Amino acid sequence: MNLRSIGLGLLGVLLALVVWRPAAAAESPAVALDLAGHQGMLAYRIVKTYCQIGSDVRMTLATQELKDALAAFEGNLKRLREIGVGEEGGAAVAELERLWPPLRDIAKAAVQRDKAEALFAAAVALQAPAETLKDAMADKLAQGREGQLYLANRQRVLSQRLSALYMLLSWGFAKPEYQEAYREVMSAFEEGLLLLSTAPNRPQMVVEKLKVASKKWEMMKTSNQDGKSEFMPNMAIRMLDGILESIEAVAAAYLNESQVGAPKAAVAEEPH
Repeated sequence: MNLRSIGLGLLGVLLALVVWRPAAAAESPAVALDLAGHQGMLAYRIVKTYCQIGSDVRMTLATQELKDALAAFEGNLKRLREIGVGEEGGAAVAELERLWPPLRDIAKAAVQRDKAEALFAAAVALQAPAETLKDAMADKLAQGREGQLYLANRQRVLSQRLSALYMLLSWGFAKPEYQEAYREVMSAFEEGLLLLSTAPNRPQMVVEKLKVASKKWEMMKTSNQDGKSEFMPNMAIRMLDGILESIEAVAAAYLNESQVGAPKAAVAEEPH
């Protein structure tokens, strides 16, 4: 087994952790916030993998990732139904359930190019209730919407929105609105990565993971600025999957911190 296979296996474990955390931990608003962010990310990941399969980009791996993302979304919905998230949160969960079937049904059927845009639209529609739930849970936490857990979840969603848009564009859906959305997500992700990377009292593991994410992000940006007209989906998806792996680990670290308190060992602010 090579290092790349090990890395992909670890990413699968990280993506599955949200579904299999102990039910008792789900009483925390932080866990519900994390679940909401995970749902937003998974919706876009489903689009990304669907488009990979359709355009024959790492198709075998993408087929398994699509199955995993569908199962994880279903599992998270079950978790959210079982925990107390308040009136506003409960309405958001109900809306997630209502909007899930259109995305699920397209993704589970045979891949068709003419269904890709409808799939993306269904993923976009799911973002509003996911954001509502995330915001409602953040408002119950001390750091609120300024906290690093909230920001890490925002980044995980943006990373997969970027992947979905890249794959749509590379599959030939070169619409101006997708191109503009892609540029906006590139800018938003870079801003969020900087905020995470300069936050005070970051645990050492978070520092290391963000260094990896930042290195891959610089490579991703370079590939977008090289003046070439052709897309390079194999390379771009490898970079974006690597970034997601790091962000997933960061989100997990901050979720754990919210459950057990501040970390004993943190690092001082680094010069930038």
